Amino acid sequence: MRVLLLEDNPGDARLISKYLLDKNKDIDLVVIQNLTDVINATKNGYELIITDLGLPDSTGLQTVKTLNDIYPNLPTIVLTGLNDEVTGLEAVKMGAQDYLLKDEITPELLYRVMKYAVERKKTEQQLKSLADTKDKFFSIIAHDLKNPFLGIISYMDYFIQNYKKQSPEDMLRIFEVMLDSSRGTFNMLKNLLNWSRSQTGHIQLKPRMCNLSEIIREQIKTLQSTLYSKEIEIITNIAPDHEVYVDSESFRVVSFNLLTNAIKYSHRNNFIEVSSKTAHNKLRIDIKDHGIGMDKSQIDNLFTLDCYTSRIGTAKERGTGLGLIVCKDFIEMNNGTISVNSKTGKGSTFTIEVPVTDQ
Repeated sequence: MRVLLLEDNPGDARLISKYLLDKNKDIDLVVIQNLTDVINATKNGYELIITDLGLPDSTGLQTVKTLNDIYPNLPTIVLTGLNDEVTGLEAVKMGAQDYLLKDEITPELLYRVMKYAVERKKTEQQLKSLADTKDKFFSIIAHDLKNPFLGIISYMDYFIQNYKKQSPEDMLRIFEVMLDSSRGTFNMLKNLLNWSRSQTGHIQLKPRMCNLSEIIREQIKTLQSTLYSKEIEIITNIAPDHEVYVDSESFRVVSFNLLTNAIKYSHRNNFIEVSSKTAHNKLRIDIKDHGIGMDKSQIDNLFTLDCYTSRIGTAKERGTGLGLIVCKDFIEMNNGTISVNSKTGKGSTFTIEVPVTDQ
């Protein structure tokens, strides 16, 4: 563990250093005497900060605030005197994980406080991540699922009010629109469920050898009505014996999302290519469309929820923007990788590489 000790008193610095290094030989200790040197230094891979509150260039809670600004994700332990315990408590309220009275420090106490500080900071970050995930989850539901349901309700209301005036052709068109909207909304819900399960650790993978050709053939069959409506053909170039060592359920989610994505952004009367080849104990799978493509900024934000985008498809299809994020999570859970190569107006090629053995 790399520890930063901020202490301007040489005697205190030597004592704390001795306590740290005597108790744990694996600690890489860096001692700095003032806050200015910390501010001016580049990031040095610290995992924990121990700091005196009274430094030559900073005093009291300002020291904690500055350290929080520089290293917001690092656990911090503050050192105080016997007459300054109140300030130590205030420092904890500001984000420090703990405080220690200098005159009461022992090697065992210091080591225990360090251990708990790291664990508490980790738990704190996990809780924050879960809270952020929950907020984004509800934001996506409110923003991207509300409109499709409103559209379906609107069409149903129109049909009920005017069904006697409608010709069979008009009724068929209304039902086709409702069916497409329902399918899209159902896929959004599936992606939301899959993503939320992956974020909360409720997915247990059961990897086994799976035939790639069979999985892709199943997905194409499932997507046949969508392919027909957009007059799109999927051309496969997959060797019959190509197999992958993956959890079949999560891998089917990935392949379905990637094929759906390719169809969504393909122009009518076009084609999609799916091919595979072996590469370094992995199977490389390319799903290539000839649709609208993406620019660099869209590619850079493609797999991050912080900047998730929900682009309209070529036939006005909607989505949550979560499908590709789910793909990335699931592929990485299966010890694989996912990447994309795309240009605006030239289409996109999504490439996944997954293991072909359990080694």
